[in-house]
Amino acid sequence: KYKKTVPLTENFTAPIVSDSPARIAGAITGYDPRFFDRIEIAFYSPIVGDGATELKVPVHADGSFETELNILTPICGTLFLPGFVTLPFYAEPGRETALEIDLGAVYRKTSVFKELHPQTSPVAYYGELGRVNEELARLQKIQVRTGTHHIGYHFDRLTRIHGMRPEQYKQYVMEESARRLAQIDTLKEFCPRSREIAEKTVRAETLIDLLNYSTMMEHAYRTVNKLWDRSQPLDIEIEKPGPAYYDFVNDYPANDETMLAAGTTALEALNDFTLYLIATHPKTQHLGPQHYLFHPDSILNDPATVRLIGSDRGILYDLTLFRDMIGRINNGFPPTDAQAQSLDTLFSNRAFAREVLARQQRIDSLIAENKKKTGFAIRPTPVRDTPEQTIEAIWEAYRGKVVFVDVWETWCGPCRRAMEATEPIKKELDGRGIVYLYLASESPPLEAWHNLIPGIPGEHYRLDQETAAALREKFGFNGVPSYLLIDQEGKVAYQRTGFEGPEKIRQLLLEASE
Repeated sequence: KYKKTVPLTENFTAPIVSDSPARIAGAITGYDPRFFDRIEIAFYSPIVGDGATELKVPVHADGSFETELNILTPICGTLFLPGFVTLPFYAEPGRETALEIDLGAVYRKTSVFKELHPQTSPVAYYGELGRVNEELARLQKIQVRTGTHHIGYHFDRLTRIHGMRPEQYKQYVMEESARRLAQIDTLKEFCPRSREIAEKTVRAETLIDLLNYSTMMEHAYRTVNKLWDRSQPLDIEIEKPGPAYYDFVNDYPANDETMLAAGTTALEALNDFTLYLIATHPKTQHLGPQHYLFHPDSILNDPATVRLIGSDRGILYDLTLFRDMIGRINNGFPPTDAQAQSLDTLFSNRAFAREVLARQQRIDSLIAENKKKTGFAIRPTPVRDTPEQTIEAIWEAYRGKVVFVDVWETWCGPCRRAMEATEPIKKELDGRGIVYLYLASESPPLEAWHNLIPGIPGEHYRLDQETAAALREKFGFNGVPSYLLIDQEGKVAYQRTGFEGPEKIRQLLLEASE
């Protein structure tokens, strides 16, 4: 079926942004239902407000699987098989990515005895994106990626850039980019579409690298000097690039929708480009480049920005407005009636308008269902002289019981997905006297908190900013979700930032409530 599909070999002409879902399908040869019954698909999009998306996809008895992804723009995702096996894929809205996975080849490749077996490719790609996927996978093996936003920085690269002044670093990145583009130009056997994606990926990564000079210098300094503890301050001051350093932004087509062919990398580049506008605009530069929450009209409609981008409409405007509206929806502020009626005129690409309305409809449905639910309780936060005393007062109310504490925020997608994963465990252990305590700060809107908590059985507290900060400092939490398990004697038996999975939580609760 997939092998007969005509491959997409020409330059892409249809709209890059679409609310038509991408389809991921395939078959696992050598599969037996006793091995596993599902695979996982993960991808990241910085524009939809949910961060990383992880899907569990059932595998049928014959080894086939299929799912749809609402991605709006092209993405580079990862398919996970049990046993820490990862297979990359490239997907586009409205198109199908088909994979044939050779299970024997997959596990022979990871085996300690792999030298005893002939090496065969563990995955083959078919369909209209088949050739593109194969060639992009080959390109990853022969090119050194810059990867400034990823955890696995190349040690040798950081060593080379260590101590570079802005102009030196700029020249280094530009030369590296030129080398990579020249390498792509030699790949005459690649189809035009693969080369287009590869070239735009290099350009997007180059923009990310150049806009993050200070970050890269800090990474390089910490790596060379082995300062692995990020909380430890640097003993040097990193030079700030001057205005002339940033002349490269004039060469990046930030408002060209076809640049999004580079997938997640292109979205990250536009995100950094927007932060650059915030950091350099007179109205917002005092906020700092880390500030994401701003009204887009204050910058994007400014004449200087329009001159830089070349238009007062287009993909950069659409993405910025879309991210702003989705963030408001996720925090309980739906579009006004006037906005809802004019969405089609607000966006250049109507796919964004349709997605905004679809997101709001999903939230409305969730709220309606939550109002029918019971099993949750809103508790007033005790008032004490210090934040530390407030925290102790909350614990004191449950002394003698096993307390599972979930520190979360309404805007945190991973928090809510972890809650969904642990809900069956809470039902299984019902009757053991375990108290489930949910602590959120006052930073998200009160309305958003009230909208979500009816779907989360347990005891809910809302902490002021000082108390929330004291809680993070006391237990060393550096993000959400974070967890505590307090035993019947009031001692902390478990503390962690990050969800370790439902089975880990089940084991902890079973041991604590015996």
